[in-house]
Amino acid sequence: MTTGILKYRLVELKYPINDPETPETRWYARAVQDRTIDFEDFVTHMSEHNSPYSRGVIHGVLIDMLSCLQELVLDGKSVRLGDLGLFSLGISGEGAPTRDVYNPTNYVKTYT
Repeated sequence: MTTGILKYRLVELKYPINDPETPETRWYARAVQDRTIDFEDFVTHMSEHNSPYSRGVIHGVLIDMLSCLQELVLDGKSVRLGDLGLFSLGISGEGAPTRDVYNPTNYVKTYT
């Protein structure tokens, strides 16, 4: 297995981040991506790495995996895929002034 090299850049941010009055700054690493590989190119890449499985088999397994991953996550489960990471659902958004006026369409941010 070939291991890639993590590409990153350094950015200077105020510390602590949530205190705009502080004069202190710290340097933080931010991951850098130089391009995006689409799904079909990823399948081809996998099939070309001395795999005994054809491109079609890899494609089918990954499509099924994505479908099952979506089903489990939307059902409130977390799915750990080894070193790749933990997949789970998260919600972010604005808070409502009171419980009575909370409406997810007004306060929840959605990402597509």
